[in-house]
Amino acid sequence: MDKGLPAILITRSRLAEGVVDWSGQLPLDEDGGAEDVDLVGPPAAVLRADESGSGGIHVTGRVSATVSVRCRRCLVSEPRELEHAVDFRLEPGVDSWDEAPGLYTLDERLEAVDLLPALREEFLLSLPDFPVCRPDCKGLCDTCGTDLNEAACGCETAATDSRWDALRQVAGGSGADDNDDTNQGG
Repeated sequence: MDKGLPAILITRSRLAEGVVDWSGQLPLDEDGGAEDVDLVGPPAAVLRADESGSGGIHVTGRVSATVSVRCRRCLVSEPRELEHAVDFRLEPGVDSWDEAPGLYTLDERLEAVDLLPALREEFLLSLPDFPVCRPDCKGLCDTCGTDLNEAACGCETAATDSRWDALRQVAGGSGADDNDDTNQGG
């Protein structure tokens, strides 16, 4: 494949003849463009493109991929199968700053439209925002770095911040007792 050419081209003349079906692999970078996620292999897509009725293109289908997701709590990577339904439109007259989820700019002057930028964005939006290996992951110890899912560490968990000591003294024992004595003498 020539990496200098767009990967998924739909010609407007072919689209005018009817629905265009496309399936294949999406040429995305190894990291897929997302932090904490690495592609195990290239994502695959099964797509259907049709005229939207307003001079645009309506694309539906599915994108699937095997990704290695790094847990944000314990940093363990594990493979996951992702499958995401896509449903987006490329419409003329939409400025790039007016784009919304599922709505992208279509340059009316182009005879061939590249679907890859919109598919790449749809794929990135399907990735987890805060990936964790499991909901009850305990993460790493802030002090020694021990994986708390595997073992307990001997670090003190009630670490205090000395900047709050003055407030602790005011809220602590003696302030309340002084206040009670003052009210009784009143």
